[in-house]
Amino acid sequence: MTRLWFWLLAALLLNGCAARGLFENRMADDERLFLQGLQVFPGEGERPADFERLSEAYPESPWNAKVRELEILAEQSAERGRKILQLEREVAALQNRQRRQQQQIEELKKELTGLETERQKLRQLLIDMEQRTY
Repeated sequence: MTRLWFWLLAALLLNGCAARGLFENRMADDERLFLQGLQVFPGEGERPADFERLSEAYPESPWNAKVRELEILAEQSAERGRKILQLEREVAALQNRQRRQQQQIEELKKELTGLETERQKLRQLLIDMEQRTY
């Protein structure tokens, strides 16, 4: 008799644990919609259909707040990406300008060296002429 009670109790406990596991593994519909929408987010253009169904069917769901947060973050990320591209273009333009100015500086240095040589020749010529006149 004790054995029978033992086996019945063991069977009852095992069935109870198995039944509880089935209920715990079930995912709420709103969470499922969120996760499905998350798989295709951020998509090109429009909001994922699963996010739309989530907001229509479960307007009070905490997952809607998460969707809104994700959309805000995605928009901020896109805006930062646009700003980065703009700044990269500006940097490239400034680098080109710097390169051109560096070339101009080199050309002016060469011209200055040539003018300095000419000045020295003229100075020497002036000295030679003054020495001939005396």
